[in-house]
Amino acid sequence: LKTIRREGVGPLVSKLKVYFGDKAAAKKFLQTPRPAPVPDEIVKFLWSAGDGVIAPGQSKEELLKLLDWLKQRPAPRAVLEIGTARGGTLFCWCALAASDATILSLDLPGGIHGGGYPPWKLSFYQQFAGSKQKIHFLRDDSHKRETLDEVKKRLPSGGLDFLFIDGDHTLAGVRSDYEMYSPLVKPGGTI
Repeated sequence: LKTIRREGVGPLVSKLKVYFGDKAAAKKFLQTPRPAPVPDEIVKFLWSAGDGVIAPGQSKEELLKLLDWLKQRPAPRAVLEIGTARGGTLFCWCALAASDATILSLDLPGGIHGGGYPPWKLSFYQQFAGSKQKIHFLRDDSHKRETLDEVKKRLPSGGLDFLFIDGDHTLAGVRSDYEMYSPLVKPGGTI
């Protein structure tokens, strides 16, 4: 009703097509054999499996370089991603993290970049984690002190090995995320 009042019936139909189209692509994605945790195979998979339902907004080349770099380091045991959107980078962190890692996804519903993901995607994103990995989803504003407290509650002792900041893309927003969450990164960890 909000969409109809604000934008009319046409945009509602478009949104419903995207919503149900994504669901069909998500189902197709889950039936696709997963790649080995090799960066170039992961990148190819992101843009092809399930009609690209989780293709990230990053450039393929930049993401591949980051994944290659991460692959050469010890597998992270604790990861925090700020800004999940379509889930492509979340998939990467799950694929490259330790088999018993804790992965936290923090995303703002209705956010200005990506707009957050619909609630049904939580069960879809849970499929990214390995059988022994723990994955937590926080759908809230990363800039709120309460959200930081929630992240701390879910972190394993020792802190983060990897912090990925890809939230609201503003200088003030990135600075705030960095100042709030970088103290959670253990010495030798990566931001």
